[in-house]
Amino acid sequence: MADFFISQLIRSRHPGAFELTATGFQSFCEILLKAKDFEDVSQWPEQWLSVVLADLTDSTILEVTTSTGWLPWKYLQHATLCATRRSAGLPFFVQALLVVLHKTDRMGDLLNRVVNALLVEVNRGAEATTVPSACKEQADLTAAERRLHSMNVLKTLVRDATIGPLMTIHLESILICAFQGLDSNYWMIRNAGLMLFSAMMERIFGVNRTRDCESKKNRMAASVFFTKFPGLRGFLLKALEESINELK
Repeated sequence: MADFFISQLIRSRHPGAFELTATGFQSFCEILLKAKDFEDVSQWPEQWLSVVLADLTDSTILEVTTSTGWLPWKYLQHATLCATRRSAGLPFFVQALLVVLHKTDRMGDLLNRVVNALLVEVNRGAEATTVPSACKEQADLTAAERRLHSMNVLKTLVRDATIGPLMTIHLESILICAFQGLDSNYWMIRNAGLMLFSAMMERIFGVNRTRDCESKKNRMAASVFFTKFPGLRGFLLKALEESINELK
């Protein structure tokens, strides 16, 4: 059953397929995490998350100690992650695991480690070159593809009703990543940056509940905004100065 869920989430390209699979996968993982009499089984969800993150970001968040824990690699080494369709089932795979770990009080600092690993990957510079792998068990993805998938995973986590509110300390860094994505030479990165920016606007200002785009319900005073996100003031000023200099 684990093989079926993981294969569908990693290989499926149709939204209806991987979205429904993610729901079943989450319920399946809840059962595994409650199997406290079988220690190896209850560790599978965390190990699956670690394998996927190691493949995507070179960061090992947990040691994989069982053969079943390596199950995602069976498909990662033979299937190319989908660069279109918003990374297909990959973000839903990570989201489902984090949600179920949170619900079963197994999260700990895992979310922070996952988000930090994704942010490091997004911030890597050379988009067009192949990133040397520090992990011997790693699929061949270019830096641009890794950045794309990491941004799509972040967007899904930010939008999630369970995980999103837990990411407050990372919102400033994620918003900067969204802005930087808009300046990429790659259209797929610019598109991912725009979708991430949209998700961040909803997370920071709330969902627009009226047709009036200037509704007071979705506003925040500049003083409050820059108090919450102090690093953005300098970042935005620098970006504006660079844009002005390019126009001269």
